Amino acid sequence: MIIETEIDSRMYMNFMFTMSYRKPATFIPTIIGALLILTSVLYFAGFKTPFNEPPHLQLVIGFFIVAILPFSIYRSAKKNYPFLGRLQEKIIFEFTDEKIIETGETFSEEMDWSEINKVLELKAWMLIYQNTGGI
Repeated sequence: MIIETEIDSRMYMNFMFTMSYRKPATFIPTIIGALLILTSVLYFAGFKTPFNEPPHLQLVIGFFIVAILPFSIYRSAKKNYPFLGRLQEKIIFEFTDEKIIETGETFSEEMDWSEINKVLELKAWMLIYQNTGGI
């Protein structure tokens, strides 16, 4: 099987958001921030909430959490993409029974299936994890 890819900055950005929000360390604070915003808005709308005083601080913290996480992912992806030269090239992957052959415009690499630690399929991505050493 042969697969051709070329990852532009928008695709890389979507990938970074997808991978970041798969982690509990990212989506749990986002949910907490959204709940802080929701309960604060409900308080100001006159509904009964767990707050005894106006939740100005909770509202600010909620907006900060909800805004800062996506912004930091965006900024990091935007900053890192120009330095990931291989990702910007057209890459051809050839999968055989024995190995994977990866050919780009400036490189060529082969790896045996025995070097593969894990293959993860996402909706629009296939990630191939290589062994990181060890015995």
